[in-house]
Amino acid sequence: MKVPYHNPGLAASNYSNVNYDMFILIGIPGLKELHMWISISLCLMYLVAVPGNVILICVVAVEHSLHEPMYLFLSMMAFWDLILSTSTLPKALSIFWFDEVDVSFGGCVTQLFFMRFAFVVESGTTYVGVPPALLIFQAV
Repeated sequence: MKVPYHNPGLAASNYSNVNYDMFILIGIPGLKELHMWISISLCLMYLVAVPGNVILICVVAVEHSLHEPMYLFLSMMAFWDLILSTSTLPKALSIFWFDEVDVSFGGCVTQLFFMRFAFVVESGTTYVGVPPALLIFQAV
């Protein structure tokens, strides 16, 4: 087996500087003509999810008979669902409606952090209140 020629001086001269100031988001490729219809359905789902989760959180907080673990976990999941949807959907709607396709690096990292963090917390709270015996039957 022949090893290709390697010039150590070539690696030092191949220095490139990359600066990620902005990212370009293009929406859904190939469906530019359907962006308005997709955004209307996303907006309607968002307009139903946000007040529904807020009402659920407020009812559990105000009603003392609902201060049981099941309802507290339900309100925690509703809260993290609010964070997850609010961290992603406004930017998606701005892409679809206003063709605002650029996002700064800081905005991208912030959105990524809140999206990942909310997803991990929400998926972690799902199994906290479930007895281990039920998890065994779920795996079968």
